[in-house]
Amino acid sequence: MTGKKTGADAGTVVDDLRNNAMRTREDLASTTAALAAKADVKERVADTTREVGKSMRRRPGSWAAAVAGILAGTAAVATLRWRKAHRTPKSRAERAWQEVRNRVRKAARAVR
Repeated sequence: MTGKKTGADAGTVVDDLRNNAMRTREDLASTTAALAAKADVKERVADTTREVGKSMRRRPGSWAAAVAGILAGTAAVATLRWRKAHRTPKSRAERAWQEVRNRVRKAARAVR
């Protein structure tokens, strides 16, 4: 046997190869389309924006509560940071001055 197909068998093999090539092209086309859709960032952002908009229209109370919570948390963190920044001295000289002032106040209280 030489491995060559002749007659009807050869036609079947050729048809199988053609069908296989056609299926491969179709698969490649669908994969390419899927990759192109994934790479289209503008369209994906627009889709996400539309979905969020729909969600906000369906359940505005939930979104309002979420936004209020985020704002409250941000305000709390900002307030705590501001208070800490204004409570602790920044430099060695400020810390030394604060320590001297506290000693003087303590001594003044002891004299009374």
